Amino acid sequence: MNDRVSKVIDYAKQLLLENDPKQNGEFTWDQERKERSWTYYTGCMMDAFLRIYRTDKTEYKAFYDWVDSFYNGLIVPDGEGYSLGDQYCLGELDSVACGHPLLSLLALEKEEGKEYNPKYLAIVDFIVSELSKHTTFPEKANNFIHKMNNKNWQYWSIALDGIYMSNPFILEQADLIEKENPEKATEIRTAAFNRIHWVAQNLKRENGIYTHAYSASTGELNNISWLRAIGWYAMALPKVIDEVKDEEQKKILVADLKEFFDGMMKFADEETGLWYNVVDETNVTLPGNYLETSGSAMVAYALMHAYNRGYADRCCYEAGVKAFNSLVDKKIVTKDNGKLSVLDIYKKSGVETTKEGYLKEDNSPDEAKGTAALIMAALEV
Repeated sequence: MNDRVSKVIDYAKQLLLENDPKQNGEFTWDQERKERSWTYYTGCMMDAFLRIYRTDKTEYKAFYDWVDSFYNGLIVPDGEGYSLGDQYCLGELDSVACGHPLLSLLALEKEEGKEYNPKYLAIVDFIVSELSKHTTFPEKANNFIHKMNNKNWQYWSIALDGIYMSNPFILEQADLIEKENPEKATEIRTAAFNRIHWVAQNLKRENGIYTHAYSASTGELNNISWLRAIGWYAMALPKVIDEVKDEEQKKILVADLKEFFDGMMKFADEETGLWYNVVDETNVTLPGNYLETSGSAMVAYALMHAYNRGYADRCCYEAGVKAFNSLVDKKIVTKDNGKLSVLDIYKKSGVETTKEGYLKEDNSPDEAKGTAALIMAALEV
């Protein structure tokens, strides 16, 4: 294991020591302070922990135990079944993402010959049921509205963020039901293919990079390329390619992926290989813009993962490694107390209509949206 990867794994171990899986939110990686544990960014962290576990199930068993304890503590008895109490926000794709690691836990139980945890099955069924009620746009490849009960998202209804929040869960649910219902599993995968290919065709700007959001009611793009939204898409697209079985669909998505990478690599910072928070501007052309950690880690992960799976050329892997190395060298610092900290993670954003709007929030060190992606990128190295 190279020194930079080891440093990121050491940081992940630090996170386990600093946080109790049964505390109610307020984890060190939760800078939004939603006062609940079921959040999309905590779901990303659980995903990252399970990926570490898969690399060595003996050495890294503590990561599995932490995730298992987190979900077991969160899911409570409810009549004859189980529920999340008031943790789940209805009508939001963000809520789906925290369910994705449950399917990873179920897959691990299957691999290890264990009985499925009934708590996990119950919550997976609940999320599937909730998604079936979610507003979609049939003429837009049945893409989901990002949030059903939010005025801002009513207009900017389809966003790059939601592609990642929903599709990895949906695709792994297809894996779960494959044996008992192969036709349904195929239907699910085809629907995911249609959704993400539609995005590739409709949310790409003339300069080759993607816009954050699309209005299903008017066909308008917000025409601003916010890095982390693009990063979510970057992580989702290779996942869909991983999961679809139809070779023609794979071929189409690999072409989409190549075009996506071609666009992004044109805007990488020459020295570091990182990307600016507003991707097609610099800190000279847009004062306050900066090389942002979370989106850069997401794109680096996608570049390396795509190469490792045979979807992209070696130059993509090298670009991903360059960005990863810069993230470790420039964005991870050692504090006075000896602990590691990850810097320059943009806190959050809805859809903005000015570039300056994507610079108004604070940077949040150690925020999960950046740290989880950095861990995932390290494992691709």
